[in-house]
Amino acid sequence: KGFYWMLHPDSHYMFENGSFSRRLCRRFQQESSNNRH
Repeated sequence: KGFYWMLHPDSHYMFENGSFSRRLCRRFQQESSNNRH
């Protein structure tokens, strides 16, 4: 779970807003599909 912070140094700021989880899910899915290709 350490790579999450590497993606966005300001992740802690987004986490406080609560949008971190939502945005992370969307980006995570996109990155996962890119890795599969």
